[in-house]
Amino acid sequence: MKFLRMNAVLEDVGNDEMVTYDSFRFSGGEFHIKLIDDCLEGEDVTIEWYATSPSHVVDVAMASDALRRAGAASVSLLMPYVPFSRQDRVMVKGEPLSVKVFAGIVNSLGFDKVYTLDNHSPVTTALIENCVEINRYRVMSELLRGSSDNCVLISPDAGASKKTYEVAKTFQLPVVACSKRRDVRNGDIVGLDIGTSDLHGADCYVIDDICDGGRTFLEIAKRLETANCGDLHLYVSHGIFSKGQDELSNYYSTIRSTMLKPQASEVPIIKTIPLRKEDLR
Repeated sequence: MKFLRMNAVLEDVGNDEMVTYDSFRFSGGEFHIKLIDDCLEGEDVTIEWYATSPSHVVDVAMASDALRRAGAASVSLLMPYVPFSRQDRVMVKGEPLSVKVFAGIVNSLGFDKVYTLDNHSPVTTALIENCVEINRYRVMSELLRGSSDNCVLISPDAGASKKTYEVAKTFQLPVVACSKRRDVRNGDIVGLDIGTSDLHGADCYVIDDICDGGRTFLEIAKRLETANCGDLHLYVSHGIFSKGQDELSNYYSTIRSTMLKPQASEVPIIKTIPLRKEDLR
């Protein structure tokens, strides 16, 4: 397996495994790529792409075409964060179904596999052809390493419930499920309840796919503190942290993520649990 790194996603890709290339943008903004490894006959190649700018999917298309013209036996895409996946249903009249539009673009490129991490909902997985969701077992093992015997997993809302229970079953841990109500017109949280009145000092691991502004996790932390929790820990697969981390750090002892948007990577309290090649198997 070789890797064409449009963004560095995996922690352990060696120089001898990389497809080398030159690239630039024309004055009109068009992306151009030229493979230095221009003979890849029979090679399986995976494009690493973390979608910090979703419009750059055209860049991925150019790279895919170049690889196939160079003789690659298969071309796959490692795209941990799927852009537009949070808009996976039409909430009000006049909206597009954004995730379907984006999935259609990806599908048109004919990838042999599309590796994703912790999709926002099963809708994304169903819409992307040849989608392979990365197994989070190793990442969760690192997250929970050193945890106390008295700890629980916190499911932030109904959407995260199934995945949280899967982690809990693997690691034999109890779960406290929260329920959240939003105003569909503007996305504001209008109500949040937690499924217990007394945590008896248990350390709590709040697990979810995305942290954007972080309000959900702030409200959960406040409720957990009133329910006699121990230390609070937050893990999100995709860290946007658009509002920073100051408020969150007032409640959470540790904040961890696997994929961080550029602005979040400069925040020292947020630690990463990076992906490795073994996670793709």
